[in-house]
Amino acid sequence: DGVALATILSNLLALILSYFTMKRNSAIRDDYRQARFEFKTLGEILYNGLPTGFQGVLYSLANLAIVAQVNSFGADAATGVSIANTLIFVFNLAIFGAVSGAGIFGAQFFGAKNTDGVRYCFRYKIYLGILITIISTVLFALFGSPLISLYLNDSDAAGRIASTLGFGLDYLHIMCWGIAPFTFTQAY
Repeated sequence: DGVALATILSNLLALILSYFTMKRNSAIRDDYRQARFEFKTLGEILYNGLPTGFQGVLYSLANLAIVAQVNSFGADAATGVSIANTLIFVFNLAIFGAVSGAGIFGAQFFGAKNTDGVRYCFRYKIYLGILITIISTVLFALFGSPLISLYLNDSDAAGRIASTLGFGLDYLHIMCWGIAPFTFTQAY
């Protein structure tokens, strides 16, 4: 209960501070009384946003199904998969950071109607994504066991550690097959 209350209070504080910052800063201040609803812009947002939103929903539903299936194998499987997902999450952060940074520059080039700059940024996203994918796949393939073992506690029974490690490694190796497709979908 305390964590939920702290989260709500911090979000309210951030909202209040944002409001006063926007009110003072002329660069981001807006007069909302002059705002008009533009159906053409809404159509463009929906045209681009709905497929992305649908992809997110499908991804979440697939993860929910995976979690339900993994939980049916017991606590060791759930722990192993959770640890492997933590490692995959670090990879996801690296990919998001790489493509988001280049995407910001690509958007600026697009706004300036500089198609060569847009192409350069896209190539950069692809090349950097390939580099991160290769490094991550090699790390996960060669050092998956030591990486997962970092999360395992020696005070647990040796059999449970071996079982959790086995489930985690199996899951990590399966997830390695999805790293390259994930990278390319994020680059686009």
